[in-house]
Amino acid sequence: MKHFTLVLAALTTTAAAQITCIDDPGLMAPDSVCINFENEVIGALANPYVVPGVTFSSPIGMGINDVSQWAADGTAVSNFTLHNASSHVMSMPFVDITIVFDEPVDMFVLGWFDANYSGNEVRVYDAAGLLLGTCEPQLGLPGGCCAAYVGAQSTSFNIKSVVVHPATHDDWYSIDNLYFHNDTVGSGYCFPTNNSTGSPAFIAAAGSDIVAQDNFRLQASSLPSGEFGYFLAGQGQ
Repeated sequence: MKHFTLVLAALTTTAAAQITCIDDPGLMAPDSVCINFENEVIGALANPYVVPGVTFSSPIGMGINDVSQWAADGTAVSNFTLHNASSHVMSMPFVDITIVFDEPVDMFVLGWFDANYSGNEVRVYDAAGLLLGTCEPQLGLPGGCCAAYVGAQSTSFNIKSVVVHPATHDDWYSIDNLYFHNDTVGSGYCFPTNNSTGSPAFIAAAGSDIVAQDNFRLQASSLPSGEFGYFLAGQGQ
């Protein structure tokens, strides 16, 4: 029994060592994607909330609030931010926000508004649900003065999900400016409007853009029930 316990501890340590914590979007790969919430409307969102490449969810709902009146605005967060409540009002309890990437990433960083409690952390998982490690944002003073970037870099494209975990349920927080880097092909150039599901549909590309490798696919997601994707190609946008 003692031998088994020691082996388990060693495995856990090895898994956690797969990531390095980062706190600066300047460390991200040049072709990273950035998601902010400036095009949303203050108030409740669909839960889960789906945008190209990422799904956000929480046990109590998702919403957009405005932090422009706080000193933290313009740092790691700006104007509209995402929080775990089904309205524009940040109210207790403050619980986890789960972020799931459509395709595994090797690095990400996000802005955490009002990170002033020790124990606030992002928990990083692979596709099998194995905890790769945790990272804590730099703490600031209470009262909405501060925000900080927090994220992680892996040795491979194995980060599938992130849980943004507040240390306490009675201190507000929200997130903004999520940067992530994956090995998908191409980049989006416009944002669709909502369809009858209440959310927009998306196109994602994966594989290789080298024709000889014969490994390229397009996928349409978040479509209304019974509908299908219809892809058109052209030389320009």
